[in-house]
Amino acid sequence: MTFLERVEPVDPSDLKLIYIEWYDACSSSGWNSPDKLDYTALLVKTVGWLLKEEKNTISIVHSNAENHDVMGLVTIPKGWIKKRKYLKC
Repeated sequence: MTFLERVEPVDPSDLKLIYIEWYDACSSSGWNSPDKLDYTALLVKTVGWLLKEEKNTISIVHSNAENHDVMGLVTIPKGWIKKRKYLKC
């Protein structure tokens, strides 16, 4: 069962618009000298519709349609979130 199959259908007009600042993980591939690697997590700013909030995660989508379909799911661990603010639209 996928994440979206576990989410109850919701009227798109009931979704809250949210702004989140969060730190994303960084990675590197291939062989690198440790002194040449960038160890800085990237600060990301995301705006979307709050689809589901669980104990350790928050899930948002960037689009929702009147037929209850959603697009652009991002699930962010709450420990990575620096700031969040609900927006009016």
